[in-house]
Amino acid sequence: TLELGKLNHIAKVKLNGELKIKGRNQPLAVITDLDETALDNSNFYGFLYKNNTTFNPQSNWPDWCRLEKADSIPGSVSFFCFADQKKVNIFYISNRDTSLINSTMNNMKQLGFPQMDKSHFLFKSNSSSKEERRREVAKTYDVVLLLGDNLNDFDSIYESKPIFNRKLQVDKSKQLWGEKFIVFPNSIYGEWENAIYNYKFNLNIHQKDSIRKVNLRSYEK
Repeated sequence: TLELGKLNHIAKVKLNGELKIKGRNQPLAVITDLDETALDNSNFYGFLYKNNTTFNPQSNWPDWCRLEKADSIPGSVSFFCFADQKKVNIFYISNRDTSLINSTMNNMKQLGFPQMDKSHFLFKSNSSSKEERRREVAKTYDVVLLLGDNLNDFDSIYESKPIFNRKLQVDKSKQLWGEKFIVFPNSIYGEWENAIYNYKFNLNIHQKDSIRKVNLRSYEK
């Protein structure tokens, strides 16, 4: 919790620095992911564990979203309210299905998030890649910060790449981390899982467990 609050504080400091730069040709914008970046879904994953089941994008996940009971990531509401007060546009780009926009907005309104109108919500319609949606925002706004818990939240260069390539690209972009890219830790799920499984989406739980064990790094006494 402390670390998440620190990351939102870093984002505020970086945004404050951007606000001091004069002569911009476009209004400023911040792009953020939602789940595990702005919204905390840990209760949903607790439910999965207690009920010995797994994430299902067609059933239990939309059911959870429609409950409107996600919490906010520590510091997130404060950061986005600061951005709003400074007249910075916020775009919530998420791979939640477009059918979940109203439920998500209701949830976020209860938590105090600003700019709760549909023009600021770009949810998944056809592609899970967020690149096209980011580019659409960049046509009319100067995007000064991107927040996310997944490499794919920042650049399409990481999409569907093996682990080695992802690490290589992260290193090449090192000047952006903590500056324009603010990344939030998420050890529960993410694109890193797909990279470990070599993007084989039809594996069962036991096959995934075997691959995870093969990829574990340890030491010998």
